[in-house]
Amino acid sequence: MPRPLRFVPVLVLAACTSRAGPSQPPPPEVKSVAVGPAHPTLAVGQTLQLADTAYDAQGRVVTGLTVTWTSANRAVATVDQHGVVRGVGPGQAQISATVTSATGTLTLQVTP
Repeated sequence: MPRPLRFVPVLVLAACTSRAGPSQPPPPEVKSVAVGPAHPTLAVGQTLQLADTAYDAQGRVVTGLTVTWTSANRAVATVDQHGVVRGVGPGQAQISATVTSATGTLTLQVTP
């Protein structure tokens, strides 16, 4: 008499087992972003490292999330993905840091 197949249930269980691991909790919701320094001024051709701090609804600092930097006036100042701003031409430019759906801004003065 042939032996019954005992490995079939093992294969079925192996096929149903998830390899994704435990699910990750959603990132904390960012409610505000502070950008500094408060009143930056730099000359054409100079660079300045800006800083951002993201906060949740309880005012706790949120870290580890991607920041998107933008300049509203690229003829005056540009900003890279690390928050380094460069003076391009004299005037004012609003620089923004966005984390999830919250944005913080500052006004940068560029001198000749």
